[in-house]
Amino acid sequence: MGRSVSLRVEARITSLPGTAAWGPPDACRRERPAHSGRLGPRPATRAHALFVGPHTLPCPPYESVYQEPSWSVMGETTLEVRHAYEAAGFTLETDIGELPDHVAVELEFLARLSEEEAVAWTVDDEAKALQWLEHEHAFLERHLGAWLPTLTARVTAATISPFYRSLARTAQAFVTHARGQVTALVRALSAAAMVCAPGHSLPPRHSQG
Repeated sequence: MGRSVSLRVEARITSLPGTAAWGPPDACRRERPAHSGRLGPRPATRAHALFVGPHTLPCPPYESVYQEPSWSVMGETTLEVRHAYEAAGFTLETDIGELPDHVAVELEFLARLSEEEAVAWTVDDEAKALQWLEHEHAFLERHLGAWLPTLTARVTAATISPFYRSLARTAQAFVTHARGQVTALVRALSAAAMVCAPGHSLPPRHSQG
């Protein structure tokens, strides 16, 4: 995206009600230097202990564990997440090696939705942008935004590693920020679409004096 185009898109987005605070949240900026270049000893071993096991699994990276009453992997939630991908026109690669509701896969899906939304903005297609935003909003409300706070809390409690604690908090800050921005954009664009739809008109201006 060219600089002039990105500035124009940002100007349009921030002109909508409730979206003035655009850009990365301050929490992400604060966390970035906290883990920069500080992986600590045996980062792969730490990741394995947190997210894989084998003896105990303090931080399961799967949504179904947190959303299902039985705390089980491959529950109904896993299928719901897959359906969300398919509803947006995406399919998982057969060799991905992870379940659909793994946190990394869900974050990747959110990124892909954001990319498609950005393309719509660059060609001034607000209707298409709204479609992608609605996918983002539904996914954040029903899935990623609903369970990531619990995973973040478990990671920060289970390790003293500055890298993984900061990484978890950064992801949480970004998702929380995105959730608020997406909600505001969906509301603003939906309201604008209603005003412009056939049969609707702008409210009359009140005369002064």
